[in-house]
Amino acid sequence: MGFQLTLSRRTLRKAFAWSKVCMGLSERSYWRLKRYVSSGVNQVLTSQAFPRCSRGVKGSVAVGFMKWYVDKMGDYSPDMERILMPSCLRVKDLYNEYRVCNVENEIKKKQFYKLWKKHFHHVSFPKMPRMTQCKVCMLLKDAISKEVNMESRQSLLIYRNEHLNRQQKEREAYYQRRTDAEKNPDEILSIIIDGMDQKKADPKGIGQYKLKTHFTGALCHANKKMYTLVDLCQYCHDTNLTLTCLLHTLHKESKDGKLPAKLYVQLDNCVRENKNKFFIGFMAYLVKRKYLQEIVMSFLMVGHTHEDIDQRFSKYSQKLKENDAKTMPELTKVLENSTDPKQEITISQTVWNIRDWLLPQLEEIHNQSFPHVYRIYLASNGEVKVQYKNWSTDFNWQPEDGLLEIFKKENGLQSIPEGYPDIAPMTFDDAEIRKVRQSIAKSKDVLSFAQFEWWRTFLDNPKTETVTMSNQTTNWYLDELYSYRPAPPAVTTTSPEGN
Repeated sequence: MGFQLTLSRRTLRKAFAWSKVCMGLSERSYWRLKRYVSSGVNQVLTSQAFPRCSRGVKGSVAVGFMKWYVDKMGDYSPDMERILMPSCLRVKDLYNEYRVCNVENEIKKKQFYKLWKKHFHHVSFPKMPRMTQCKVCMLLKDAISKEVNMESRQSLLIYRNEHLNRQQKEREAYYQRRTDAEKNPDEILSIIIDGMDQKKADPKGIGQYKLKTHFTGALCHANKKMYTLVDLCQYCHDTNLTLTCLLHTLHKESKDGKLPAKLYVQLDNCVRENKNKFFIGFMAYLVKRKYLQEIVMSFLMVGHTHEDIDQRFSKYSQKLKENDAKTMPELTKVLENSTDPKQEITISQTVWNIRDWLLPQLEEIHNQSFPHVYRIYLASNGEVKVQYKNWSTDFNWQPEDGLLEIFKKENGLQSIPEGYPDIAPMTFDDAEIRKVRQSIAKSKDVLSFAQFEWWRTFLDNPKTETVTMSNQTTNWYLDELYSYRPAPPAVTTTSPEGN
């Protein structure tokens, strides 16, 4: 039995704000009750007339389904704390999927939309992709919206679900590798590497023209540490920069100069930066020299590559929106304090020209952009072998004999480069420096003396000042790394009876 409350016209008119805020009575219910009272009817309200504090079993099931679907399909935005759904989806598609999975616990569309708006306001369905777009998603979106034939439309919807399920399985495989490393940090090191778009990374400081900056980050999953190299666009954003970031991270993560036997590296699908023979070749070099025993390189599908590292980048963007960074030291300080514990930020002064160093020893390989997983391992005969899978869910590695040659051979043996690569030269754009100098001159009144002096010194000789700012080592990283740590012996247990 619920409580009873009789409302007069005068009381109901005065009680609107209270009923809406304290009792949760909707505006529609309020005006409906007011019409009853205006017509001379005393409306008797029971506790059932007010919404319950709990959303009920069906509502909880719906919210749980929404969370599962967002985790399954969403991409983290690197420049804001939002999750972006695939551009081929809308909330109505989510509701239709929910109805299929929850026939017995189905709620009405209006209530579904209300729960979505309340609990998932941080999730967006963009009409146009804000990041690298998936061509399949875009084509499916246009085709579905224009198709009028029901059978053809249903076929497109089935194909869209297959595409999204495929990208989800690749993401789940990445999560599994990440968990393996978290559970076995002495045996596996798992890293995800990505870059932050320079337009989103520009510090919100002074002047109309900002000094361009770019971040290359590596997130280690076992200890949750993030290592970020900051450059001023004085280097090409290519394989050399990505590999330098990886080496910097491996150097930091090694214990007494040794790494775990196995390395997982998660990358995006950028051919210019990582999905090429130079990156694969250097991974093979690390295995050949026995710094590691096995490396697994994995890639998510194009347009669905934004992951946990982008959450960290969003912290950078948010912090830069809240705090001015008028000099590079101030920028470094803002970034370091963007999360707790502090980030490790390094101003990059050294990028190794690994690409040209490897080139003479690399075989020509083709179609390396199609597979989504590579495995590089050391065989029993001391040779490094490379295999691949088109998808993580594929059962067998190809080629099965592991004879995908990456290094050229001399006298029947794999040939690898000697020594170490050269350092790539810094190249500052004179026109860029001139624009920044003009911007600083116009903003002199809003700068302190120390800030203005920093800019004057930096702009007079940016190469020298970049080296001065940097805390990055200029030694070849591998000179301080040794053979990998073997996996600890398996723990054997015996029963009291000795069985």
